[in-house]
Amino acid sequence: QAVHLPPERIGVESDWHSIASSSFFLAAQKQDGSLWLTGYNATSVASGFAPPKRTPLPFQIGSATDWKRIIPGGNSMFLQKTDRTWWACGENHYAHLGLSHWFGHSKHLKQPTRIPFDFDVWACRVGGDTTLMLLRDGGIYFMGKRPGSQMVNTRAAAMQKTINRWTRSIPKMPPLFPRPGEDWSQRPIKLGDLPPEVITRLLSN
Repeated sequence: QAVHLPPERIGVESDWHSIASSSFFLAAQKQDGSLWLTGYNATSVASGFAPPKRTPLPFQIGSATDWKRIIPGGNSMFLQKTDRTWWACGENHYAHLGLSHWFGHSKHLKQPTRIPFDFDVWACRVGGDTTLMLLRDGGIYFMGKRPGSQMVNTRAAAMQKTINRWTRSIPKMPPLFPRPGEDWSQRPIKLGDLPPEVITRLLSN
């Protein structure tokens, strides 16, 4: 049964510009362009700036004041600056944040990190291991794990997965076996296009 609680004020500041929320955390931008986080998962998303103890009060992410756009995900988020560069922080499963990882094993980005390429996003969904993007030219792209990609559930695949897990303890050791059935990419891969009349209608709203 759902429990409905009355709204509760967070902090005492009154100079907020915009907010965006996801699974158990809230990201907010102040009028001066600074970035703040609060919530249960906030300390995981940006652990490099989290206070020593969990607190319900927002904490600031660095000292930058040129943040423009916030796109939160399950345990991560995309950020855009006023110079149109994109940044990301949080859990980077299967490189779905556009940054390198350890062959499928999650790599935690403790602070916003510059993504080494640009994209003109109209809409974006940052999932647990897949990011879906709709660009302003109508192109639909994904990063990370291809939608629908799954492990092949066989005894041989399970053994290869176990061996690959052991190799993670060796610095710079590549995987001995590819993960069967998986398809992922660190850079955007195109899935298709929206019809021109549809994207024109979307952009006009």
